[in-house]
Amino acid sequence: MKDKQLKKFISILPQVILIKLRDEVDYYGVTYYLAKKIGLSYLPRSMASWRHGWLYFDLKFIEQVVINHRSLFYLVALQEHEEFLISKGIKSISVGMPFMYISNLDNMHVERMKNSLLVIPPHSLPYTSHNWNEFDYAAQLQI
Repeated sequence: MKDKQLKKFISILPQVILIKLRDEVDYYGVTYYLAKKIGLSYLPRSMASWRHGWLYFDLKFIEQVVINHRSLFYLVALQEHEEFLISKGIKSISVGMPFMYISNLDNMHVERMKNSLLVIPPHSLPYTSHNWNEFDYAAQLQI
């Protein structure tokens, strides 16, 4: 049963297209997605960073949202994050989270699998440290 569900899910995933990564938003394919939506035959450079993780704490410091100040503007998940950055003199716009961009606008209907759970495993960057064990995490999810 699981193999059948997995094959069905894989069959509806979009084709993987490798692109040159220039800005952080390119990591999630958003530049490609937006260019395709508005009919551009090239991928414009956005010069933006995307604070794409879940922020579960009150914002007090710019560094909670902005890792570096090299980008021209920042994409953030929530309106309150946008307002916080703007109040600190940093250009920002709220756009949601990367996983939200699968939609019926693409003529694709995604049907939730019964008794399924969307899991985004813990992850980090090369310059950060963590103390989780990915194998233990995966084992805990298997019910």
